[in-house]
Amino acid sequence: MIELSRKAFQMSLEMDGGTTSWSVFTIVALFVCASSYLRGWHRLNQSRRSEASAWRASAFLSGELLVAAAAASPLARLDHRWLTAHMVQHLVLMTLAGPLIVLGEPALMFLNSLPERCDTAALGPLLRYAPIHGIGRILANPAFCWLAGTVCVIVWHVPRACDLCLQSRVSHDFEQASFFVAGLLFWWPVVQPWPSIAMWHQWSIPLYLFLATISCSRHFSLFAVTLSIRLRI
Repeated sequence: MIELSRKAFQMSLEMDGGTTSWSVFTIVALFVCASSYLRGWHRLNQSRRSEASAWRASAFLSGELLVAAAAASPLARLDHRWLTAHMVQHLVLMTLAGPLIVLGEPALMFLNSLPERCDTAALGPLLRYAPIHGIGRILANPAFCWLAGTVCVIVWHVPRACDLCLQSRVSHDFEQASFFVAGLLFWWPVVQPWPSIAMWHQWSIPLYLFLATISCSRHFSLFAVTLSIRLRI
C-alpha cells in the first residue's frame, strides 16, 4: 500500500464530518431505490416470471451493497488515507457495482413499481418525443458510453484532479458519483437491458472492452509513475 502525503491525510481528517453526512444520504437513497426495485420485481414476478428472475434481483441488490460499501461505509474513509483503497473504491463503483445493477434490469423494475393509477402508456409518446428520443440515443450509443467510462477514469486520475478531491468534499463526492454513473453508462451497451436497442453487432463488444482495458492500463501506469515521483519530491 502506498501512503498518501501527510498534507492529504490532514485534509482527510477535516473532511470526515462531511463524509458522514454524505454517507447517510447515500444509504437513504440506496434504501429507497432498493424498496422501489423490489416492489417492481415482485409485481413483474407475479405476471411475467421469466423477466423477473431471482438472479436479477440478487444482482441489483449486490450492486447496491457494493455502492454502500465503497461510498457510505466506514471502509470508504480509507480512500482519504491510502492510495490503494482509493483505487479499489473506483474499481468497485465502475467495474463491479455498475454492471451488477444494469444486469438487474432497473428500468423495467422501476417502471413496474409505479402506482397502478399512473398511466404508463403515456410514457410511450413522451419517450418518442424528438428531443428526448435524441438524448436517449446519444446516451445509449456505445461510442458515447465508452468515452464516458474512459474519460472519467483519465480525468479523475490527473494529479491536479486528485489533489482537488482531497481538498474539497464536494469535489470528492462528485468524483464518486461520476465513477458510478460512468460505470452504468459503460456497461449499458454490453448488458443491453430494457429498453435498450442494439446499435452495434455483438462481435464489437469484445473489442469495446479490450480497447477500454488498453486505454485504462496505459493511464494507470502513467499515473502511478507520476504519483511516485511527486511523493518522493
